[in-house]
Amino acid sequence: MHTPTNTAQFCSEAKTFSAELARAAPPSGQSEAIFAWLAAAVDRWIAYDSAYSKDAPPFELERRKLAAQEMCSILEIARNCACKPDAARSILASWDTIHALLGYALVFQHMSDPLLIPVIRVLAQFLANAATSDEALREHVWRTHIVPCKAGSNGDAIARLLTSTDIHTMLAIQVLILNTLSSNPAFSENLVQTEQGRKIIELLLQLYEATLLDDALYEESLGAQGKCLAESLDVTCAIVQRFLERGNVGSLLAALAPQETMEPNVSPSQITLLHVMRECFQDQLGVIQRDKVSQAAMTEATVPLYLHVAQYGIKIMTQHVESKVDDFRGLVRAHMALLAVLQLLNTAAMCGQEDVGKVGTSALLAQLRCAESGVVTTSLALLCAANQFFPAQSPLKKQDAQVPLPPGHVFAGAGYADVHDDRPALHSLKRSILQLIATLAFHPPGMQVLDEVKLVQDTVREQGGLLDVLNLTVLDENNPYIREHAVFALRNLLANNQASQAQITALRPAQE
Repeated sequence: MHTPTNTAQFCSEAKTFSAELARAAPPSGQSEAIFAWLAAAVDRWIAYDSAYSKDAPPFELERRKLAAQEMCSILEIARNCACKPDAARSILASWDTIHALLGYALVFQHMSDPLLIPVIRVLAQFLANAATSDEALREHVWRTHIVPCKAGSNGDAIARLLTSTDIHTMLAIQVLILNTLSSNPAFSENLVQTEQGRKIIELLLQLYEATLLDDALYEESLGAQGKCLAESLDVTCAIVQRFLERGNVGSLLAALAPQETMEPNVSPSQITLLHVMRECFQDQLGVIQRDKVSQAAMTEATVPLYLHVAQYGIKIMTQHVESKVDDFRGLVRAHMALLAVLQLLNTAAMCGQEDVGKVGTSALLAQLRCAESGVVTTSLALLCAANQFFPAQSPLKKQDAQVPLPPGHVFAGAGYADVHDDRPALHSLKRSILQLIATLAFHPPGMQVLDEVKLVQDTVREQGGLLDVLNLTVLDENNPYIREHAVFALRNLLANNQASQAQITALRPAQE
């Protein structure tokens, strides 16, 4: 192990150098000197820190802490200098130093070391700044650490930094990926086509899902942690938006399919990606309305997945009704996927509705309504199967009418439904299907009904869907506000359609 004198000398030199450069911003010509010093400092720091022993006396721990702080200060200077365009040549010339630092800092036990977490954070920020400032550096970082051309040490550096417990480190790497991805359309294909690229996308989606569950995101007054979490969600949405803009989100969705054969063939990463795509449509409404590539990419990616998962759900629910099949493991996964894709399709359809008054209709909305897509017919079949599988459960049922009441009291008619089986309730599924049908059948008041809207109305009527929708104008504790959604759907399905109105008019009360 290095002697205390060497440690103190290193810390003193580092502190002096930091203080000298902190007094004034270094001129552009000094970037070469900064990265030369960084190379020397990294070599000396790695040599000292790697020799440290847990059995060392307490004063050595303090000196190790001081050495890590000074290493962090030098890296901060290099990080700030990396933003300057003229620093690119010096950074590339010193990349062996960055490579060595990544190799040391990203060892498993070091990534959770409290003394080294700040060093790793600044290193991640340095990489983000370097990749943002220069095209050659972006290419180098991409080919070396994101989607490496050949196997080698630190080829998974970016993926490992994404697993850091430090939110600032993860955010810096997300920004690096976004800025690098934005500069070259071919990079999005690299992520889809390579195993390392798919791993990075899956990590981003896992991080997105975990961020949504973090309590700090929902505090009334967002602190620094909450703001970083919110930024992390925004950056992930921006990354997925690049895939939408380039028309290869369908390839991405397919690449995230589960490796092993299962029914339905859908993975958690695909479900999370659907949620992120929905956020993209909500946040980038004006952009996507004008971008036909994004609209086409969304429908080409999601409609086949919806049809596949819906058909599986219909099969399992029908089998249970007919022969009481009780293996619902796949149905639970299908339920999660159906909610995600239905919400996305409904949001996309509503985005298309915004165009109707100006340009007639959107290509996206027309594609969802057409008979060839199978969206309307499949939705009706799914709605019918779900209603038979788990009929509406009113929240107004009394749990136990035999319980004696205190004097002067009466039952209020409130309580919970009395269901005693293991069927999954498929919460909000019927409501989500109704929302999509209502949106596809909607047209703005005062406008002539489009042929494609009338096609939706006629298809629903001919398949008996009007009665299914009418039967959902009830309270259902598993589908909150489904009665209101059913009324809105009926309004759209009957508007300016005499044949559908006549079918409803011909109904008579059932004889008791």
